[in-house]
Amino acid sequence: MAATLIGQMDNREYASIILIGLLAIYLLAKGKLLSVIKSLADVIKLALNPKILIPALILVTYSALLIYGAFECGFWNTGILLDTILEVVFVGFPSMYIASKATSVTSIKNELIVPEVGFGALTSFYINLVCFPILFEVALQVVLLFLGIGYALFSSRRDVSNLRLFENMRVVLGIIVFVAATLLLSNAWSSMDWGDELSLLFLSIWYPIFIAPYVFALAYYASLESMYMRINVVEKNLPAKEFINIAIALFPNFRYIRHFNGRNAQKYLECLRPPEKASYLATFKREVDTNAANANAKVKRFESGKGRSGFDEDGIWFDWTYLEEMKSFLWTIASLENRSWMDSGAYSSLDEAFNRFLPNGCNGSLLLSRGKDAYVCWAINPSGFVFASGSRDGAFPFMKYEGDRCPITDGADMLSEFVDDNGDADSQLKNWHFSFYTDKSYL
Repeated sequence: MAATLIGQMDNREYASIILIGLLAIYLLAKGKLLSVIKSLADVIKLALNPKILIPALILVTYSALLIYGAFECGFWNTGILLDTILEVVFVGFPSMYIASKATSVTSIKNELIVPEVGFGALTSFYINLVCFPILFEVALQVVLLFLGIGYALFSSRRDVSNLRLFENMRVVLGIIVFVAATLLLSNAWSSMDWGDELSLLFLSIWYPIFIAPYVFALAYYASLESMYMRINVVEKNLPAKEFINIAIALFPNFRYIRHFNGRNAQKYLECLRPPEKASYLATFKREVDTNAANANAKVKRFESGKGRSGFDEDGIWFDWTYLEEMKSFLWTIASLENRSWMDSGAYSSLDEAFNRFLPNGCNGSLLLSRGKDAYVCWAINPSGFVFASGSRDGAFPFMKYEGDRCPITDGADMLSEFVDDNGDADSQLKNWHFSFYTDKSYL
């Protein structure tokens, strides 16, 4: 088998091996190889956890049965053995993660099957029909690694401008690689083994489709385990019969099952007759559906407003980037300043805390009055929206400010533009009172 796998390797796999070897040499030269090996050992130890190992072994066994069935039907042969192993590694094993996060059958279809049969997958198959010279392959993988790291970095920072730059660079690189692959393919067309290539294409389609039942079963089990843990957190003993009844009633929507907790179990058990229990579960489903709709609406609103300055018709800033983090930051600073006042009767500059807690990608400042009896702290997101907090003489809760510019603080009263957060301040503090947080467990 080893000789068969080596014989099926091409320049693309050799380039990957070369890069891994160069990385190992670099880490060895820097004295970091042992720490990396130790980290890998920790990952392997984690993978040996029964909750991961058993589903992985079931997946491998199930995949082997699928491949044997495909072989018996004439859809598979040993000529694509290496590609089959890669398919199991890069499609099969990630499906376990998809199962752990699945909310419905539709979500499994969209995350497991659709990406493998879409335009991007077909384009990838087309490019993989040929291999480039080894130096080109090495350079290509280095560039792809650079673009992938850059995209992930700026995506985590929510840096819209640089994120678009990396997206455009990936598109340009994709066009270059597609054209180069077409030129090579035009010369190698007649010498290619199209039987193996078509078998490989068919494998990339039927494999994710046929492992969907495994993913569905694993997602159902993970949802039930989550529900069991949520119920037991409040030490509510739910009879096994009722647990099974609830699991059946909420099936096949995994979102319902995952969000059923001890409080819901208690209310369910207070229902004495089956119609009352069914009515409660129907109400519970509507509540979950409402929360899911709100979460999806917030995600769409967040995406549509990225990078946009200005306010919508409700007075909410278009670009939500970092806004919730900015509010948390200002609450932290306000709490520390309040403690400083209680300890010493004066506010503090808090340089270390300010630099530590200011959200990445935001700017801001912390200003003190001459007598240190008042302070103002503000933060601004990349699109220009400002949240600010401030207080005088130990007053707490603090005064607040929001707007599309920094507050004016150089006058006689540095808090002149700030307002007390009471019931009459709703119209002036719409963004302070709006929750930009999205509960992703409902997505």
